[in-house]
Parts: sequence; C-alpha cells; structure tokens
Amino acid sequence: MTEVNDLPKEGLIQGDISPGNYLNDKDKAFIIDYGETEYSWFVSDIATPLSYEIPIPWVVSGDVRKEIAKLYYSNFLNGYCKEK
Repeated sequence: MTEVNDLPKEGLIQGDISPGNYLNDKDKAFIIDYGETEYSWFVSDIATPLSYEIPIPWVVSGDVRKEIAKLYYSNFLNGYCKEK
C-alpha cells in the first residue's frame, strides 16, 4: 500500500477521454483531441471514460453490467498505466 500512496496523484491529463476522442486499430487505442487537456487528478482520466462506457442500469443491469465494467476497466487501466 505504501507504493500506491507514494504515486503522484495529479498531473497533466487529457481531460476528455470519451468515445469520440480515441481511435481503435486492432488491439491498440490512440487518444486524440487534446483540447480539454488540464492539470488535474489522474483518477479523472480514468473515471471519465469509465462513466461513458459502462451501460446505464436500465439498459443493461446485474451481472452483465458488472462484467462489462470489469472487462473495460481492466483493459483501460492496463493501457493507461503503460502510457503514464
């Protein structure tokens, strides 16, 4: 836990990682549109796309929604950590 607490909490982030701001090419994603770049918490760059990609409860609910969230979060975080 000490290692996590020692990590930087804030810095320069893209600020708007949404479905319209990244391109997919096979197994890679490329973030584009840096018009909302800002100095903020790194968690914002994780929470924003997560809020766009997890289906709203009245469309997909229960275990299916949880599995989508786990899969998206895991893949997103793996890529995000490689680039940080």
